[in-house]
Amino acid sequence: MNFFAYQAKAKSNTTKLVLLMVLAVVSLITITQVLVITIFCWTQGLAVVDSESYHRAVTLLGPELFWSITFFIIAVVVLAALYKSSQLASGGKAVAEAMDGVLINGNTSDADERKILNVVEEMAIASGIPVPPVYIIEENAINSFAAGYTTKDAVIGITRGCIQTLNRDELQGVIGHEFSHIFNGDMRLNIRLISTLYGILFIGMIGHFLLRYTPNTSSRFSRDQNAGALLFLGAGLYVIGYAGTFFGNLIKAAVSRQREFLADASAVQFTRNPEGIGNALKKIGGYPYGSLFINPAAHEISHLLFNQGISRGFSGLLATHPPIEERIKRIDPQWQVGFIKTTIPYSNPFNPPTSKEARKYYAQQSIAAVAPLATSESPDNATPIPFNVSTTPSALDFIGRPSAAHVTEAQNIISSIPEVLMSAAHDLYSARAVIYCLLLDKQRENIHTQQLKLLESKTEAEIYKDVLALKDTVALLPIKFRLPLINICMPTLKQLRPPQYDIFKSTLLMLIQADNKVDLFEWSLYRILVSHLEHSQTASAEKYNSFDSLQADCQRLISAVALKSANTEDEAKQLFSKGWSTLKLPDAPLIDDTLEQLNLLNIALKRASALHPLKKPQLIKACCAALKDDTQPESIELIRAVADGLDVPMPPLLTGQSIC
Repeated sequence: MNFFAYQAKAKSNTTKLVLLMVLAVVSLITITQVLVITIFCWTQGLAVVDSESYHRAVTLLGPELFWSITFFIIAVVVLAALYKSSQLASGGKAVAEAMDGVLINGNTSDADERKILNVVEEMAIASGIPVPPVYIIEENAINSFAAGYTTKDAVIGITRGCIQTLNRDELQGVIGHEFSHIFNGDMRLNIRLISTLYGILFIGMIGHFLLRYTPNTSSRFSRDQNAGALLFLGAGLYVIGYAGTFFGNLIKAAVSRQREFLADASAVQFTRNPEGIGNALKKIGGYPYGSLFINPAAHEISHLLFNQGISRGFSGLLATHPPIEERIKRIDPQWQVGFIKTTIPYSNPFNPPTSKEARKYYAQQSIAAVAPLATSESPDNATPIPFNVSTTPSALDFIGRPSAAHVTEAQNIISSIPEVLMSAAHDLYSARAVIYCLLLDKQRENIHTQQLKLLESKTEAEIYKDVLALKDTVALLPIKFRLPLINICMPTLKQLRPPQYDIFKSTLLMLIQADNKVDLFEWSLYRILVSHLEHSQTASAEKYNSFDSLQADCQRLISAVALKSANTEDEAKQLFSKGWSTLKLPDAPLIDDTLEQLNLLNIALKRASALHPLKKPQLIKACCAALKDDTQPESIELIRAVADGLDVPMPPLLTGQSIC
């Protein structure tokens, strides 16, 4: 199953999740109605367990009350879920901050923080996505998570204990695991689970409030039956709410466990180093803290974590992750029970080594036995992605499943970008200067001079100074390094405050329009930056399962590629026809003014991003077919920009590899 199939499956899982949660809410409504009838019977002196009294109570109460109960439960669950969803509107950032995560500064001098940033940058460039911001959590546990709705708002959260305890190869395995969750659509499902379960839990919170603030002394209870009924109602709602949460957590655990095996296998494929993630898991088993968090917020995001982050009862029934022994055994079939004993390199005064929970977890991990692997074909026991996947000449085949070769290529790219630009990309002022320099006209001196004057008048003095210092270095930067450099700048640019961003955005537009026209690179750079920096988690209401409703949009996209690639109009028409024919749609002409109507092209790309995942590779292949030469850096950059607009992470091309 490839990236596009996993994306389609993630959408299907979301639908199933909604249905299961609807059933949970219906159950809550039914149980609450039974509770109200029981309380009524008790206050009226009727036999609660007598069926005749029960039916009489139903008649006396009337249907209006039951509709009111239904409305109340639905309203409470929906409003509470919407409230939690609004708290998480910023995506992964909100999750990381809820865990008391602190954003790592790109130019940090801390060796451990520098180590994890380097690993994340390499993996992001190898994957073809913007570098996600990295948040450090001051916990001794070995754990991490990826959170967000899409690649545009994804973040990586990682504990201090994880960074200091694991070596670089092991960190690569852990981060590769988290990137798998980003690719396969797990993040959106996981973050929606947080909101939905909060809605169900809120019923119990209302019950807790009633229990706490209802007078409940024995004398008052005997004198005031209404107070007793209110207390009874509070206790009932408390139990109902947490019973609903129990079943909700069962769903959460089942969904999470299925995805962890895939993420482990993908991490091995990504790094070609089973010992990386395997030893990380073995160190968790031999580490006094294991992977358990002290922060109570971990309960809410437990299904996002690299390994079990909280203690669970019921013999693992509610565990969000498979047993660590089974995960290790799948990665290393020759492994015998025996963890890597690890000392504590880091001491957090708020998370002392004598933690009862940590000691309990360590004891459980030390005595656990490994059961033989099942041979069932169920999702939990399905054969993981082979570790020695043969390479193909097409970059499209590696979308969402980059290999170790792509990591090596990413390392080469990063090492080839001048150090002055890498340092600038991590500075809030200099990162803006880098982007401005990418838009400076390198061919026409008069336009170049005009753009510099514009920057001098519109930007802060420090930024303009950086532009003058960096522009010559940026001008010499090979085309293949431009998109990676933009992606490295992204976490820094996301720290811009709204007024700063408004100035940044308006300055970009002025630089682009300095020559009264917009070329395709300028459009691509502007669209990538705006879509990632202004991303909202609200998905488009329109979804397209076929090309029928998107013919005009596809026509415009393929026309843009053909016009950019061709030298003459006749050649552009031929290239367009070649690309268009791959979609098997009715004949259509080249839109020859596409490069002058880039605002319409932007709308077309945005609509195409709502296309069904299994249709997106066909559209990318059609754009590839409209290229005159798919080996040219400009052509590769253009297709990768289009893929980014379709929310498809295309990794960098390897030597001798074609795009499609």
